[in-house]
Amino acid sequence: MKNLLFKELRLSVPPQTWVYIALVACVLIPSWPPIIGFFYVTLSVMIIFPIAHANRDALFTALLPVRKEDAVKGKVVLISFLELASFVVAIPLLLVREFLINPALMNDPEAAEMLVGSEANFALIGAALFMYGTFNLVFFPWYYKKASRGVIPQLVSLFVVMVIMVFYIILTAGSAEVSAAINDFTFPGIFIQLGVCLFGVLFFFGATGLASLLGGKAFAKLDL
Repeated sequence: MKNLLFKELRLSVPPQTWVYIALVACVLIPSWPPIIGFFYVTLSVMIIFPIAHANRDALFTALLPVRKEDAVKGKVVLISFLELASFVVAIPLLLVREFLINPALMNDPEAAEMLVGSEANFALIGAALFMYGTFNLVFFPWYYKKASRGVIPQLVSLFVVMVIMVFYIILTAGSAEVSAAINDFTFPGIFIQLGVCLFGVLFFFGATGLASLLGGKAFAKLDL
């Protein structure tokens, strides 16, 4: 699997992909809900998979001495790697937002109005992981059913992720009670955050594993 990931990083990731990873830095924008920064990572599929399809990457990988299921697993590991890499970028920036930017804005009543919804907390990490896991589960089984002739799987998966993101923003910014509870680092708020985070972690790995399994089965039946 390490060799497949290396192959994917070398051959299947165009330079533009790293721009989307860098856009995670949007979590620093005070007037934006920070979960928007994580959404940009899912847009990378709109570059990676059309280019891979144009280069007949699925056929090339199938000709390698690996199972077709492992070819799918390589792509799943690649996207999961990019998704998890976003946290490497985001977490230090979220700390900057929470401990430097937000306190500075709170001293200015007018600027404090820029703060929107959920801030840097464990629930945000769980929500982002849930969003990524849902994307993987919707996208990969559908894409590898036809490996893929069109952009419908990408567009539908992105739409589903966008719905989740908007729902989370409305939930955390639209309700003062929910916002206060989910941004509270004392009891019981911290346990709510940790519960959401744990659920997100478990869902991400479970949904991604299931996506790899279903995508692998679909691809194995496909006649290239």
